[in-house]
Amino acid sequence: MTQPNWQKKYRAVGIIVIVLWAACHSFAKDPIVIGDLKVSPGEMGAGYLVVPAKKDPGCSIPVTVINGAKEGKILALVAGVHGYEFTTILSLYRLKSMIDPQKLAGTLVLVHIATPPGFQKRTIGGYNPLDGKNLNRVFP
Repeated sequence: MTQPNWQKKYRAVGIIVIVLWAACHSFAKDPIVIGDLKVSPGEMGAGYLVVPAKKDPGCSIPVTVINGAKEGKILALVAGVHGYEFTTILSLYRLKSMIDPQKLAGTLVLVHIATPPGFQKRTIGGYNPLDGKNLNRVFP
């Protein structure tokens, strides 16, 4: 039995969540690697998690990793699950500029916009304009 297209698409999102989870279970004294982004202790790095195009267009999800100089827990914060949630998106970008990785114990993983197509199209109601699905309702 084949899966509907929306399930295949959100399987990619599930893989991203698993990659973030795996990255969050390493120690802060090690470099954190997410996709092409590699951030050593005491450093901050920013890049994109690339969701490749298949039947639907792909997208790039902006992410920042702040890897503290001291060992500690890892926290992932996700904003922009709905494209119109501007306050959460702006909050993470502001938070990014307030954290000094040299003073931080642990690691922060900031996913700035979880649904870039929804943000780019300014969709109301939380629906992705590419497939009409609400990411908050189809998380794995």
